[in-house]
Amino acid sequence: MLEVVVLVALIACAAAEVLDFSKLGAIAGLSDLKTQQHNGALLNKTLNALKTGDTFVVPNVTFSVMGGILVTTHLKGVTFQLDGTLSYSSDREHWPREGGKDGHVLECMNFEYIEDFTFTSSGGQDNRGTFDGNGQVWWGAVKYLLHGEDRPRLLRFQKSKNVLFEKIRLIDSPFWTFWAQNCDGLEVRHAEIDVRWDQKDEHSYVDLQAFNTDGFDVTGQYVTKGNDRG
Repeated sequence: MLEVVVLVALIACAAAEVLDFSKLGAIAGLSDLKTQQHNGALLNKTLNALKTGDTFVVPNVTFSVMGGILVTTHLKGVTFQLDGTLSYSSDREHWPREGGKDGHVLECMNFEYIEDFTFTSSGGQDNRGTFDGNGQVWWGAVKYLLHGEDRPRLLRFQKSKNVLFEKIRLIDSPFWTFWAQNCDGLEVRHAEIDVRWDQKDEHSYVDLQAFNTDGFDVTGQYVTKGNDRG
């Protein structure tokens, strides 16, 4: 019986792949709507097709993507290695919505039921991979009066187990930055959140326009925090 288990494990390891976003056809360096939609659709398709043991790599360049990435395939034992930047579209008009054009905007990226999952980057503390929400287009008092809280969260995952989130930067989220719901086992370490209107070191009243861009919102059990900042 033990031999069978070992054989199955070896077969699973042999079948695991390293998938490079660029080599799969993602387009780097361009930010037009067509490119954003192409990259977003490819990202959605690729993540939902990952298998146990796979590593998905975003290389160290910038990819502009449309939001609405929804991963529902119960991924287990997968690594998401973000070495570059996923820069989300600032096109509110074309942003995907739940149930059609009158529905609420979808999150930038949303995972459901992931297990033994790692978000990481190969860079050091000063060279983290980055999720960039380009939130300025969603912020402001006037926009809040017009749209309320109809804004996408940068990263959300739900009902997940044994998730490691490390060496990642999350910047300028349109709405809440990191939302983990009903997790059983989550470790966050060496992660950074930065939300600001400009690049000045201090925060002024101008930065108050980026309200409700919460940092780490977590519910569940066995949640630990490493050496984080932001």
